[in-house]
Amino acid sequence: MNKDSESMVLKNSIYTPKKATWFKRILAFLLDVILFAVLVSGMMLLLSFVLGYQRDLELLEEKYIQYGIYVLNNSGTYEFCTTVNNEACLDAWEAFNLDAEACAYYDSTAIKTIPILIGGIFFSELILDFIVPLFIKNGRTIGMFCLGIAYLDTKDIQITSIQLFIHFLFGKFLVVSVLPVFFFLMHFFNLWPNYGLLVCLGILLVNVLMKFFTPKRMGIADSIGKMYLIDNESQVYCKTVEELSALKAKEAREKEMQKKTY
Repeated sequence: MNKDSESMVLKNSIYTPKKATWFKRILAFLLDVILFAVLVSGMMLLLSFVLGYQRDLELLEEKYIQYGIYVLNNSGTYEFCTTVNNEACLDAWEAFNLDAEACAYYDSTAIKTIPILIGGIFFSELILDFIVPLFIKNGRTIGMFCLGIAYLDTKDIQITSIQLFIHFLFGKFLVVSVLPVFFFLMHFFNLWPNYGLLVCLGILLVNVLMKFFTPKRMGIADSIGKMYLIDNESQVYCKTVEELSALKAKEAREKEMQKKTY
């Protein structure tokens, strides 16, 4: 068999992966985002009760009201007083800072915010991006399962549970989720103003650009896990490269025999 005919066989092979369409990818992503938002909210609420955040927050709000940092607005709800050209608000904060108990509540809520946020993201992604895909198989999230797409190893074989774990922990959680959140918090708390936000947006932008311009449309997490999205409905999965090569060779021989017959 010459190279041209061999290339044609491989191109038309049932073992050649078909990339997932953008329509399916986007719909699956949106569905997973909705599920993640619901789950992470519940996880953060649960962690806030476990860590005593809600109790400290309620005591802190009482102190805010006591010193006049929380003031009633026209709608009858409390809001923070403004420090711009407002001596009463500045005095309120000064008195608040002299209250050791009030400062302790403030520090406690601030410190507990990070583990609640990071913990909520971790447990939500652990469930949605590792445990569920582990049972559905082929790395499929709920959104991917509904839209008929899945993950395949970059060698065009079935992904392993180790790859899926690496994809979740080092890719999805650490790089795509925690790093942007960390740099955003650096900006939010004025620890690295402007630059923190730029780095956060930069990581997210790189992830999006990689999905568009890499040959297999792999984002950061996909590249770390060495896996890419394919159409699950038309895919034949092989566990090893040797198995895949043998099946392709067998298919090529059968097609060549059919050509000779006709």
